[in-house]
Amino acid sequence: MVILGVLLILAAVAAMAGVWMDGTGGATPITVLDRTFDLSPLELFAAGAAAGIVFMIGLGLVGAGMRRTTARHRRQREERRSERERLNRLESEKRDLERRLRNIRTAPEDAPRPAAESPATDDRLVADGSRAAGARAGARR
Repeated sequence: MVILGVLLILAAVAAMAGVWMDGTGGATPITVLDRTFDLSPLELFAAGAAAGIVFMIGLGLVGAGMRRTTARHRRQREERRSERERLNRLESEKRDLERRLRNIRTAPEDAPRPAAESPATDDRLVADGSRAAGARAGARR
């Protein structure tokens, strides 16, 4: 869209420059694509107005294209920032979980564990056919 706007602006400027360079008093001869037209001052004014309108349309297209590009870049920047924040949050959570896992692994076996980590009952059987020690400990409570 920006390229089309720039092309329209260039065409309008070229047309205005051509008319300005050939400016004479009465009928003005204008040559377009190897054809010569004799334009009266009113026709010349209308051609200039048309060139001005084309110029304004071109400016409008350039502005619209630049606004669209700016909005797209802003949206992409916001998406990248939110993605970085999400990634930082996940990395922080991962470090926290790794630290907790390290603490659990390095804790001595006889140290009391939080209630969420110790099973209420242990369904494993031991060699003599009785329940595991955790179930016996739970029964003593």
